[in-house]
Amino acid sequence: MNCVKILSFDTATPFCTVAVTEGTSRQGQVLASLTFKGLTHSRRLLASVDMLMQGLELSWPALDGVAVGFGPGSFTGLRIGMATARGLTFAAGLPLLGCSTLELVAAGAGEPLPGERICAVLDARKKEVYAQCFELKEGRFDRCEEPVVLPPLELAARLAGPVLFAGDGAVLYRELLSRELGERARFAPAWCNHPAAEVLGFLGAEQLEAGEKVAGADGVPLYIRKSDAELNLAQKRK
Repeated sequence: MNCVKILSFDTATPFCTVAVTEGTSRQGQVLASLTFKGLTHSRRLLASVDMLMQGLELSWPALDGVAVGFGPGSFTGLRIGMATARGLTFAAGLPLLGCSTLELVAAGAGEPLPGERICAVLDARKKEVYAQCFELKEGRFDRCEEPVVLPPLELAARLAGPVLFAGDGAVLYRELLSRELGERARFAPAWCNHPAAEVLGFLGAEQLEAGEKVAGADGVPLYIRKSDAELNLAQKRK
């Protein structure tokens, strides 16, 4: 299974990240990766995929799966990423794999200290964050709770014990989280605060190894909250 090759990408945040990996996080390697910042994912995603595949002289039959981050995050970015993943897997006859972008950020945050949970925090705009806590158990990330969207002050009030924060939301609200949690708060290095497709590729290989297809053919983006259009429509109907 260490020779499994995965094409992976995440477009839930301002970063468009794409990679081709071989193997798992335990024994694997990054064959190629690209990351761009900017909300032009519709132009960059397929071009980046094509660049990596051609640069590696890799044919689609040589891949074992496509892994996608399914949010939460930008509604437009999520739709682009999921639609692209579905199209590629259907055309190439490959399994669709993936995980939440919060799990992806947590998995790339580094090794937590004993007794420390990892809290992935993404900027949800409107002075809110998407957040979810994880614990590392026997090399796997276990979800401590379901993902939520809430003001950062409410997030801080819900957290007990030592916490390792990662994600652009943790960067944005670092001062607030540090003030509220004091010495219980620790923050991942700067390079860990955006999703990394290579991490997603390793997670996808591990899903194949375990016989899992988390996103699945019927996978849908993880939005958590309603879009502005849905909220505006609901308001008009009142």
